[in-house]
Amino acid sequence: MPRLLSGDVGELGEHDEAAEHAAHLGTADEPGDDRDPWLLWAGVGTHRVYRFAGLPLCPALLRDLATRTVTSCAYFDHHPGPHSWAVTDPLGDQIAERIQREVRRLTTGGDNPTHANGP
Repeated sequence: MPRLLSGDVGELGEHDEAAEHAAHLGTADEPGDDRDPWLLWAGVGTHRVYRFAGLPLCPALLRDLATRTVTSCAYFDHHPGPHSWAVTDPLGDQIAERIQREVRRLTTGGDNPTHANGP
């Protein structure tokens, strides 16, 4: 099953060779245009086929009643697989953790998360 990640990185998760993948290239140029540019591709090696398409964003929303936050799905409408908030990015998580540790080190002189606001 394809995993789509928003942004211009086009990272992929588990998939088979027949799956079409997508990378969000940006937002619509014209105000009121509900279609964003996407690069889609399928196949492998010399059989890889690319196409560009203007696709509307997925209308799905995730509401957290406890925090009153709303998260929009970052993929295109009628995308395969789960919504963007259900897709994990282990490499992205590792990078974020490393950045957080470095910020703590620079701001507090330590790597202890309990001291993020000072000693």
